[in-house]
Amino acid sequence: MQIINEILNPISIVLSILFAMPVFWTWYEIIFAAKRRRKKMLVEINKKPVGISSIFIVDLNPDLKIDSQVIHWREMNSDIKIPDDRIYKTSRQKNLSSSDSLDIISDIRKNMAKMAESGVDTVYLFYSGPVAFATIVGAELANKFKVFSMQYRVGKYENWGSLKPEIR
Repeated sequence: MQIINEILNPISIVLSILFAMPVFWTWYEIIFAAKRRRKKMLVEINKKPVGISSIFIVDLNPDLKIDSQVIHWREMNSDIKIPDDRIYKTSRQKNLSSSDSLDIISDIRKNMAKMAESGVDTVYLFYSGPVAFATIVGAELANKFKVFSMQYRVGKYENWGSLKPEIR
């Protein structure tokens, strides 16, 4: 009994502490470090020099107008210079159905052609509408431009990164 209390008990305490350290380290990495790395990556992406940028507003929600929020975002991000003539918009003032998809795709492609004619290579995408149409918009744009998805969160838009991130 004395051997257990004098030798094995302290050894088990030390081993428990040693085995617990990787568990706590992994927990820390998952909770805090990953979030910090993501923020750092987004800041790095925003600082990278880009060619000619534009804003593409796809407003398919008849109950919500996002134009003023986009303009506010542009004013708050003065380091990204986008003139008024490089703001493109596709919008509908009615509730959508699947039969509207061809018309919307056609409108998106017309705006893409205008962007390409202007020499645009980077698009900041502001989207409001059904998820099904969001996938169509993303698929259309991601094949032609570097697209940054802008997400509305807590009263402002924030850059959620590129639709096609560069893999290192």
